[in-house]
Amino acid sequence: MKLLFIYNANSGKLNALFDAGHKLFSPATYKCALCALTYETFSKNNLWKNFRIESNVDMEFYHKDEFEAKFPNINMIYPAILKLEV
Repeated sequence: MKLLFIYNANSGKLNALFDAGHKLFSPATYKCALCALTYETFSKNNLWKNFRIESNVDMEFYHKDEFEAKFPNINMIYPAILKLEV
């Protein structure tokens, strides 16, 4: 089993900077609950980081543009967590 985590954010440094500013100045309107769970404003959430280290579950993480490029025929609402049976 593998879990796929898809953020409601696009990849890239400029997007990361924009997202950090949005989380800092208007966190209530930020549209990625997965980002809020896994990251602080500028770095990974320590509780989440420790969970990933201690977990035996295989995990992959995608920004929505990366996920759509890899899986172009899947249409969904972001953020999302998917269970992939391998």
